Amino acid sequence: MITRLSRDLGWKLLALAIAALLWVVVNREEEISTSVAAPLQFRNLADGLEISGGAPRTILLKVHGPSARLARSDLATLAVVLDCSQAVKPGAYTFNIASRQIRRPFGVVFASADPSQVQLILERTVSRQVRVDPTYASPPPSGYTVASYSITPDRVRVAGPESHVRRIDVAGTDPIDLDGVVSRTELHLAAHLSDPELRLDPTTPLLTYKVVLEKVPTKKEATH
Repeated sequence: MITRLSRDLGWKLLALAIAALLWVVVNREEEISTSVAAPLQFRNLADGLEISGGAPRTILLKVHGPSARLARSDLATLAVVLDCSQAVKPGAYTFNIASRQIRRPFGVVFASADPSQVQLILERTVSRQVRVDPTYASPPPSGYTVASYSITPDRVRVAGPESHVRRIDVAGTDPIDLDGVVSRTELHLAAHLSDPELRLDPTTPLLTYKVVLEKVPTKKEATH
């Protein structure tokens, strides 16, 4: 036993001395406090459920620790991680922000959170098809009007929290500029959803928009 302990004794003593020196240096560092906006993240969210708006994107955390540990590069790893494994059906769930939910660098101590609670509204994920209407950025030139138009496909599938999906009847398009068009044109556009809680089916293609413009008859032309 003594032989084993004495083997490489010099290296072991050096390592012990370095560790002791580091401990002294770290503990001599000035302790400071700061506040950081940390992203709010979620894990173990049940399949078929999703968060329906209202949750903050960040939580203001007050932390303290040695000054060297509170560098911007170190604090960039801070995050509030909520475990949603107990939320197994639609409803409202309140989470208290505690130390165990803070992902932080070694040596950084959590002090408080603002807000100190987060309420999540969980809804079923549903989807349905809605029609597409054109969204115009500018009207036709003076003296012209839209005689006809078509959008292909004329319906798209949207998905999201149930209450949001039930409220939407129409999807829009990227803004269409008809200024300068005096006959017909064809454009390829993306569908657009005004509700940020909704999303398009990932297989949705670009829309093909075709429009025919015609000249509006003047009063003189209309009487002949």
